[in-house]
Amino acid sequence: MITTVTTSTVSSITTVSLSLGLAALTVIVFALFLMQKDVFSNSNSALGKLLGRALNVALVPLGLAFVMTTVAKLVEVFSA
Repeated sequence: MITTVTTSTVSSITTVSLSLGLAALTVIVFALFLMQKDVFSNSNSALGKLLGRALNVALVPLGLAFVMTTVAKLVEVFSA
């Protein structure tokens, strides 16, 4: 019984810390891509504008992940 509880506890703690790390990484990458998109979109070259539009492919899923993480954290805070 003690082994089962210990294994479950370690598994839960590992899962929570992994999800927090992944959420933090998502927010950091999202912010970096937004900055890059702004820089590329404001450039005068055609390549810069193309790269600015191409970053939308990465920004949409990261934006959705950011919104879902924010909603999950808000629900966690307000439900306690």
